[in-house]
Amino acid sequence: YPTHLMLKLMRNKLIDITQGIRSYRWGLKKFFKLGTYLQ
Repeated sequence: YPTHLMLKLMRNKLIDITQGIRSYRWGLKKFFKLGTYLQ
């Protein structure tokens, strides 16, 4: 693998991971809001 290709792949992977974490946290927030709404 050429180095720039590896870096590009790693960068894409990092972006995927951060977006996954963000959507996961957003889902948790929505879940907790729903929980407090139902109480």
